[in-house]
Amino acid sequence: MVSKLILVAAAIFTVVCGLGGEMPFGAVARLGHGYLVAGFPFSGYLWVVTSLAVEQWDVSARELLSVSPLPKMPRFARFASNKGILGLSFEDGTIIVFKLPQMEKIAAFKTNMWLTALALSPDGALVAVGSETGEVTVFDLVQGEAVLSFSALTQEVTVLVFSPDGSALACGSRSAESLVLYTLDDSTRHKKFPWNKWGVRQAAFSPDGSRVAVEAGDGRVRIWDVREQRLLQSLGIGPLIELEFLDPGTLITVDSRGVVSTWESESDMLRASFSLGYGPGKAEIYPPNVLVQHNPSGPLVIWDLLTKKPAAVLGEHRYKDRFSALAFSPDGKRLAAATVEGGVFLWACDDWKELFVQDAHLGAIDAIAFSPKGDRVLTAGNDGKVCIWKLSPDGMEKALEIMAHQEPISDADFSHDGKYFLTASVDETVRVWDAITGELVKTFWKPVKNPALQPLIRDAIYAARF
Repeated sequence: MVSKLILVAAAIFTVVCGLGGEMPFGAVARLGHGYLVAGFPFSGYLWVVTSLAVEQWDVSARELLSVSPLPKMPRFARFASNKGILGLSFEDGTIIVFKLPQMEKIAAFKTNMWLTALALSPDGALVAVGSETGEVTVFDLVQGEAVLSFSALTQEVTVLVFSPDGSALACGSRSAESLVLYTLDDSTRHKKFPWNKWGVRQAAFSPDGSRVAVEAGDGRVRIWDVREQRLLQSLGIGPLIELEFLDPGTLITVDSRGVVSTWESESDMLRASFSLGYGPGKAEIYPPNVLVQHNPSGPLVIWDLLTKKPAAVLGEHRYKDRFSALAFSPDGKRLAAATVEGGVFLWACDDWKELFVQDAHLGAIDAIAFSPKGDRVLTAGNDGKVCIWKLSPDGMEKALEIMAHQEPISDADFSHDGKYFLTASVDETVRVWDAITGELVKTFWKPVKNPALQPLIRDAIYAARF
């Protein structure tokens, strides 16, 4: 009934990565324009960092002016708007700094660290990086070398912000309850801003550097007098996706629901609020009146904070989000790719034309597979659901949906005759199902040497095949 089943208890990462710069030898196509990382207004244009390139957009004309390919996928992007300096860090520990609008490469640094945070000084003279070990390194762009390195935290650095005058660096971690402010001319001198339950999520200085706002994991935002280390206000307004001072007395926040609020920083008085459309996603505030909002798959929405209305919407249907799984059809004529936002893309392999896009799951899709005849596609989500789709020239029609696991599904596959499919999960099981009725046929537990220890074993199964 069921073909030979091979269980593989090892991590298999099936991620389609965008390729920046020239395609490597042997590559035949680049599918899509990558996913969005960040957007920065400068010199009358919007500069957009994607996983593939830096794009320049004319906001008023809604027109893409230029695309500058990147050598690899950026992990973090930061911008010093006063000087037009763009800093990017990459997975391999490389930092590259560009001067806009020419996209002139002015500095590059290589570290041997896994970088967890990136910051640029407001004058664009310094770039700082934080690591998973709590180390912070500061590079001078003029000297072209590291000028300071110190142990800032005992946990990984996930929050890194320069003071407005560039003389100090605020360091925080999702695993630590204090934001620590270090003076760069003497890193042994520091100030702590505590009581951030469940860690520090983000921080922002007022334009004059007199105050710092710190968001904690419990959703509270504490506003401090920097010089006196005195707590001025504690606001229960989170969780947030962005906070920024417009002036020392005004704090603006964007919460996880997409509500933009303006607060008196010395009281809990709410001055004004409005809601963003297009889903909250990410938001970056650029005083005095610009907010750039986007999801990884776009579009980019530029909001005027004075009118509380979108000034422009750019890049609709251009970006593809982050791919999380892929499969070729048995005849090799089609490629299906799934995304972390629950979408499925199908391409024709002869000309790499995009055939259609389907919203398949509410969350990430972790596995995708074609049936042996190529007429059905199996998708398995992070939500534990499995769907089987019938393919037609017009798109995908859902033929079956079941809740296969209570934990995320890590892999899925059709049997060789197409009568069954399997699902592997982080709940330590592989389950075999009837591909027509969706009935459970058999459950396999991850094998252990001593069966009596089975209830004690907690190790996910990441891949399985018929």
